[in-house]
Amino acid sequence: MLSLYSQLTAYQRLRREHRTQMSDRLSQLYQEIQDQLEVLQQQEELAIKAEEEALRQFRALIGADARCLLSAPELAAYAKSISVESFCKQPNSPYSIHFDLDPGRWLLRSLPAPIQILEYTLGWEDVDDENKEFPKTYWLYWLSVKIGCYQQRFYIPTADEIPDIPASYRSLPLIAQYYDCCRKLKLDAKALQIDESQVGRVTQELSCLLVAVGSLFARDRQTEHFCYPRPQ
Repeated sequence: MLSLYSQLTAYQRLRREHRTQMSDRLSQLYQEIQDQLEVLQQQEELAIKAEEEALRQFRALIGADARCLLSAPELAAYAKSISVESFCKQPNSPYSIHFDLDPGRWLLRSLPAPIQILEYTLGWEDVDDENKEFPKTYWLYWLSVKIGCYQQRFYIPTADEIPDIPASYRSLPLIAQYYDCCRKLKLDAKALQIDESQVGRVTQELSCLLVAVGSLFARDRQTEHFCYPRPQ
């Protein structure tokens, strides 16, 4: 009959062999993932540069007057999605949609001055909320828009992440960006040469257009936030 000592020795050897074997395999798997991720990052960087070159060819046109997008099918599709995803359907609510779903009939078309995009800058910001356990990082873009005598600079968050928590990165939906833009725009009826009663509708139309421009100009690096397993 085997002694307890020999049984313990055999058991400990079995455990060491198992841990060594699994540790080696997991280290190998980790290195393989890192190597593949590095290859994907290089491929994505080339794709981003190609996107930037394609964007450069027409970005100046949009910057000169963003209304050139009013006839684009993509903007009409976005306007429709805003209507579908609207938080509220009550007609008197500031969250209800008042603009026409056909951008070709928007009041923006009749503005006497172009809608100029003077600045579009991607960035990020760390925010410490004392009411929450963890700080949060926001990805955003700064936008400066000028229409005649009116000019405003503001930022729109596009994604957020809780540091040190895997898979916490999430893109903010365009509907959330739209409402954020609506809240931040402070239009001046006199500067835009419109009636005071039209300010609400023009604010919504302009928000829809500007967030569409922001999404169009954005460069999304998916490998930057890769996490496995992917969150459900």
